[in-house]
Amino acid sequence: MKNYLNLSTIVLQIFSILALLLGAVFLFSTTSCNTFRGNDSKMVAHQLNEEKFHELEDKRNAAFLVEAAEIHMNEIYIAQLVQQEGKQIDVKQLGKLIEKINSTTLNNLTGLANRKSISIPTSTPLQGLEGIEFLNNKSGLEFDKEYCDMIVASQKHSILLFEEIVDESNDPEIKIWAFCTLPNLRKHLDYALICQKKCAAI
Repeated sequence: MKNYLNLSTIVLQIFSILALLLGAVFLFSTTSCNTFRGNDSKMVAHQLNEEKFHELEDKRNAAFLVEAAEIHMNEIYIAQLVQQEGKQIDVKQLGKLIEKINSTTLNNLTGLANRKSISIPTSTPLQGLEGIEFLNNKSGLEFDKEYCDMIVASQKHSILLFEEIVDESNDPEIKIWAFCTLPNLRKHLDYALICQKKCAAI
C-alpha cells in the first residue's frame, strides 16, 4: 500500500511538471506573437505619438501622417513586386510610376514629420507585407487584375483622407503638403482605372 501511494505521488508530480512546461510554452508562444504584432512599425509610431501629443488636433495631425506614410510605403513595396511579376505593360508602368512618385512624396513627408516631431513608420507595415503575400498567390492576368483593384481602392481611400485633412487640419504646413500631394493621387487613380478596364477587357 505504501509503495502504491509513493507511485501515485510520483505520477502526480510528473503530471504537474508537464503541465507547468506546457503552460510555459503556451505563454512564450502568445508573448512572441504579441511582440511581433507590437513591433509593427505603424503601431510603434502611433504609440510614440500618443506619448508625445496631448491636444486632439495634434493627435489627429500625427495620425494622418502615420497613415499617409503607411499608404506610401505599402504602395512602393508592392509596386516593386509588380514591376517584376506583372504581365501587362500598362500594369508594370503603373507600378513604376507609383514607386517613383511615392518615393519622392515619402521623402517630403519624412522631412515634414521630423519638423513636427511626429513619429511615422520606419519600415513597411504589416499591411504591406500582407499585400505582397496576397499578390504572390496570384499569377498571370489575375495578378494584374488584383493589383489594379488594390491600387484603385487605395487611391480612392487616400484622396478622401487627404481632402479631409486639407479641409479640417489646423496645421498650415500639413494642409499645404496634403493639398500638393492630391494631384498625384488623382493621377494614379486615373491610370489605375485605365489599367483596370484593360485587364477586364482581356
